Amino acid sequence: MSEGCDWSLATNGLGEDYNITRMTFKNHGCCGHAFATIDGALALSNQHQFDPADILNIRVDGYSATVDICGSNTHATPYEGRFSVPYLVATALTHGSARWDAFTEARLTDPATTVLTAKVDVRLDDEIDAEFPGRRAARLCIKMRDGSVLEHYQKTRRGDPDMPLTDDELEDKFMELTGPVMGDKASIGLLDACRSLETLGSVRDLPKVGPLSAVQSA
Repeated sequence: MSEGCDWSLATNGLGEDYNITRMTFKNHGCCGHAFATIDGALALSNQHQFDPADILNIRVDGYSATVDICGSNTHATPYEGRFSVPYLVATALTHGSARWDAFTEARLTDPATTVLTAKVDVRLDDEIDAEFPGRRAARLCIKMRDGSVLEHYQKTRRGDPDMPLTDDELEDKFMELTGPVMGDKASIGLLDACRSLETLGSVRDLPKVGPLSAVQSA
Protein backbone atom coordinates (compact mmCIF):
# COMPACT_ATOMS: atom_id res chain seq x y z
CA MET A 1 0.00 0.00 0.00
CA SER A 2 3.08 2.22 -0.20
CA GLU A 3 5.44 3.30 -2.95
CA GLY A 4 9.20 2.83 -2.90
CA CYS A 5 9.16 -0.11 -0.52
CA ASP A 6 12.46 -1.73 0.46
CA TRP A 7 11.41 -5.34 -0.03
CA SER A 8 14.75 -6.64 1.21
CA LEU A 9 13.54 -5.87 4.73
CA ALA A 10 10.87 -8.56 4.39
CA THR A 11 13.54 -11.26 4.47
CA ASN A 12 16.17 -9.43 6.51
CA GLY A 13 17.46 -11.81 9.18
CA LEU A 14 15.41 -14.71 7.83
CA GLY A 15 16.59 -17.91 9.50
CA GLU A 16 18.68 -15.97 12.03
CA ASP A 17 16.39 -13.55 13.87
CA TYR A 18 13.11 -14.96 15.18
CA ASN A 19 10.37 -12.54 16.20
CA ILE A 20 8.63 -15.35 18.10
CA THR A 21 11.28 -14.98 20.82
CA ARG A 22 9.96 -11.46 21.47
CA MET A 23 6.31 -12.48 21.71
CA THR A 24 4.17 -12.97 24.79
CA PHE A 25 2.46 -16.34 25.18
CA LYS A 26 -0.76 -15.91 27.14
CA ASN A 27 -0.72 -18.15 30.17
CA HIS A 28 -4.19 -17.15 31.37
CA GLY A 29 -7.54 -16.84 29.59
CA CYS A 30 -8.19 -13.20 30.36
CA CYS A 31 -7.00 -9.62 29.91
CA GLY A 32 -3.21 -9.39 29.82
CA HIS A 33 -3.23 -6.47 32.26
CA ALA A 34 -4.27 -8.96 34.95
CA PHE A 35 -1.56 -11.51 34.25
CA ALA A 36 1.03 -10.28 36.74
CA THR A 37 -1.55 -10.25 39.54
CA ILE A 38 -2.54 -13.86 38.81
CA ASP A 39 1.10 -14.92 38.61
CA GLY A 40 1.79 -13.24 41.94
CA ALA A 41 -1.18 -14.89 43.62
CA LEU A 42 -0.17 -18.34 42.36
CA ALA A 43 3.44 -17.75 43.43
CA LEU A 44 2.33 -16.98 46.99
CA SER A 45 -0.03 -19.95 47.03
CA ASN A 46 2.68 -22.33 45.81
CA GLN A 47 5.22 -20.96 48.26
CA HIS A 48 3.08 -20.91 51.40
CA GLN A 49 0.42 -23.58 50.73
CA PHE A 50 -2.30 -21.68 52.64
CA ASP A 51 -6.04 -22.28 52.69
CA PRO A 52 -7.86 -19.48 50.79
CA ALA A 53 -10.57 -19.60 53.46
CA ASP A 54 -7.99 -18.31 55.96
CA ILE A 55 -7.37 -15.09 54.00
CA LEU A 56 -8.48 -11.88 55.69
CA ASN A 57 -7.86 -9.55 52.74
CA ILE A 58 -5.70 -9.10 49.65
CA ARG A 59 -4.17 -5.89 48.36
CA VAL A 60 -3.07 -5.73 44.73
CA ASP A 61 -0.88 -2.84 43.59
CA GLY A 62 -0.54 -2.44 39.84
CA TYR A 63 -0.14 -0.05 36.94
CA SER A 64 -2.84 2.24 35.56
CA ALA A 65 -4.25 -0.16 32.95
CA THR A 66 -4.60 -2.90 35.56
CA VAL A 67 -6.62 -0.60 37.79
CA ASP A 68 -8.65 1.17 35.10
CA ILE A 69 -9.47 -1.84 32.91
CA CYS A 70 -9.46 -4.71 35.40
CA GLY A 71 -10.19 -3.13 38.77
CA SER A 72 -13.87 -4.10 39.09
CA ASN A 73 -14.91 -7.08 41.20
CA THR A 74 -18.03 -7.65 39.07
CA HIS A 75 -17.93 -11.08 37.43
CA ALA A 76 -21.49 -12.08 36.58
CA THR A 77 -20.56 -12.94 32.98
CA PRO A 78 -17.49 -14.53 31.35
CA TYR A 79 -16.63 -11.15 29.80
CA GLU A 80 -16.74 -9.39 33.17
CA GLY A 81 -14.73 -12.16 34.77
CA ARG A 82 -11.95 -11.79 32.22
CA PHE A 83 -11.56 -8.13 33.18
CA SER A 84 -11.80 -8.44 36.95
CA VAL A 85 -8.54 -8.69 38.89
CA PRO A 86 -10.39 -9.41 42.16
CA TYR A 87 -12.20 -12.36 40.58
CA LEU A 88 -9.14 -13.61 38.68
CA VAL A 89 -6.94 -13.53 41.77
CA ALA A 90 -9.67 -15.21 43.84
CA THR A 91 -10.40 -17.98 41.34
CA ALA A 92 -6.68 -18.64 40.85
CA LEU A 93 -6.26 -19.06 44.60
CA THR A 94 -9.35 -21.24 45.09
CA HIS A 95 -8.95 -23.38 41.95
CA GLY A 96 -5.30 -23.11 40.96
CA SER A 97 -5.69 -21.38 37.60
CA ALA A 98 -7.45 -18.67 35.60
CA ARG A 99 -7.74 -20.37 32.25
CA TRP A 100 -10.64 -21.72 30.17
CA ASP A 101 -12.62 -23.27 33.03
CA ALA A 102 -12.45 -20.07 35.07
CA PHE A 103 -15.25 -18.56 32.98
CA THR A 104 -17.78 -21.34 33.19
CA GLU A 105 -20.96 -20.70 35.15
CA ALA A 106 -19.83 -23.09 37.88
CA ARG A 107 -16.63 -21.15 38.50
CA LEU A 108 -18.16 -17.69 38.12
CA THR A 109 -20.78 -18.51 40.75
CA ASP A 110 -18.56 -20.56 43.06
CA PRO A 111 -19.40 -19.42 46.64
CA ALA A 112 -15.82 -19.63 47.98
CA THR A 113 -14.47 -17.64 45.04
CA THR A 114 -17.21 -15.01 45.34
CA VAL A 115 -16.46 -14.50 49.03
CA LEU A 116 -12.74 -14.13 48.34
CA THR A 117 -13.33 -11.77 45.40
CA ALA A 118 -14.91 -9.26 47.78
CA LYS A 119 -11.72 -9.27 49.86
CA VAL A 120 -9.46 -8.12 47.01
CA ASP A 121 -8.58 -4.41 46.78
CA VAL A 122 -6.87 -3.13 43.61
CA ARG A 123 -4.81 0.05 43.84
CA LEU A 124 -2.51 2.13 41.66
CA ASP A 125 1.20 1.95 42.47
CA ASP A 126 3.07 4.99 41.15
CA GLU A 127 6.42 3.21 40.88
CA ILE A 128 4.95 0.24 39.02
CA ASP A 129 2.93 2.58 36.80
CA ALA A 130 6.04 4.59 35.91
CA GLU A 131 7.61 1.47 34.38
CA PHE A 132 4.56 0.63 32.25
CA PRO A 133 4.42 -0.32 29.38
CA GLY A 134 8.07 -1.37 29.41
CA ARG A 135 7.38 -3.54 32.44
CA ARG A 136 4.00 -4.96 33.47
CA ALA A 137 4.36 -5.76 37.14
CA ALA A 138 2.22 -6.18 40.23
CA ARG A 139 2.69 -6.35 43.99
CA LEU A 140 0.46 -8.47 46.22
CA CYS A 141 -0.02 -8.39 49.98
CA ILE A 142 -2.15 -11.12 51.57
CA LYS A 143 -3.16 -10.82 55.21
CA MET A 144 -4.11 -14.06 56.91
CA ARG A 145 -6.51 -14.56 59.83
CA ASP A 146 -3.63 -15.66 62.05
CA GLY A 147 -2.01 -12.23 61.64
CA SER A 148 0.69 -13.27 59.18
CA VAL A 149 1.34 -11.14 56.09
CA LEU A 150 2.47 -12.64 52.77
CA GLU A 151 4.00 -10.36 50.15
CA HIS A 152 5.21 -10.87 46.61
CA TYR A 153 6.46 -8.59 43.84
CA GLN A 154 5.80 -10.00 40.37
CA LYS A 155 8.29 -8.09 38.22
CA THR A 156 6.94 -9.35 34.90
CA ARG A 157 4.30 -11.66 33.48
CA ARG A 158 4.98 -15.35 33.05
CA GLY A 159 4.94 -15.89 29.30
CA ASP A 160 6.60 -12.56 28.50
CA PRO A 161 9.96 -12.77 26.64
CA ASP A 162 11.89 -12.09 29.85
CA MET A 163 10.03 -14.90 31.69
CA PRO A 164 9.04 -17.41 28.98
CA LEU A 165 6.86 -20.42 29.61
CA THR A 166 8.59 -23.78 29.51
CA ASP A 167 7.88 -26.27 26.74
CA ASP A 168 5.95 -28.40 29.23
CA GLU A 169 3.75 -25.43 30.20
CA LEU A 170 3.03 -24.60 26.56
CA GLU A 171 2.16 -28.20 25.82
CA ASP A 172 -0.13 -28.36 28.86
CA LYS A 173 -2.03 -25.34 27.55
CA PHE A 174 -2.16 -26.87 24.06
CA MET A 175 -3.70 -30.06 25.43
CA GLU A 176 -6.11 -28.12 27.64
CA LEU A 177 -7.48 -26.22 24.65
CA THR A 178 -7.39 -28.88 21.93
CA GLY A 179 -8.25 -31.98 23.95
CA PRO A 180 -11.94 -31.18 24.48
CA VAL A 181 -12.35 -30.41 20.76
CA MET A 182 -10.21 -33.06 19.10
CA GLY A 183 -9.84 -35.71 21.76
CA ASP A 184 -6.59 -36.50 23.55
CA LYS A 185 -5.33 -39.00 20.97
CA ALA A 186 -5.67 -36.59 18.03
CA SER A 187 -4.26 -33.72 20.11
CA ILE A 188 -1.18 -35.71 21.04
CA GLY A 189 -0.74 -36.70 17.38
CA LEU A 190 -0.89 -33.09 16.25
CA LEU A 191 1.48 -32.04 19.03
CA ASP A 192 3.98 -34.69 17.94
CA ALA A 193 3.70 -33.44 14.36
CA CYS A 194 4.34 -29.86 15.48
CA ARG A 195 7.42 -30.98 17.41
CA SER A 196 8.91 -32.34 14.16
CA LEU A 197 8.28 -29.33 11.91
CA GLU A 198 11.97 -28.49 11.58
CA THR A 199 12.67 -31.92 10.11
CA LEU A 200 9.97 -31.69 7.43
CA GLY A 201 10.75 -30.67 3.88
CA SER A 202 7.36 -28.97 3.61
CA VAL A 203 4.26 -28.39 5.69
CA ARG A 204 2.56 -30.53 3.04
CA ASP A 205 4.32 -33.46 4.69
CA LEU A 206 2.14 -33.10 7.76
CA PRO A 207 -0.28 -36.02 8.19
CA LYS A 208 -3.27 -35.82 5.88
CA VAL A 209 -5.34 -37.99 8.19
CA GLY A 210 -5.70 -38.42 11.92
CA PRO A 211 -4.82 -35.26 13.87
CA LEU A 212 -4.78 -32.91 10.89
CA SER A 213 -8.15 -34.05 9.59
CA ALA A 214 -9.55 -33.64 13.09
CA VAL A 215 -8.41 -30.02 13.09
CA GLN A 216 -9.93 -29.37 9.68
CA SER A 217 -13.30 -30.79 10.72
CA ALA A 218 -13.40 -29.01 14.09
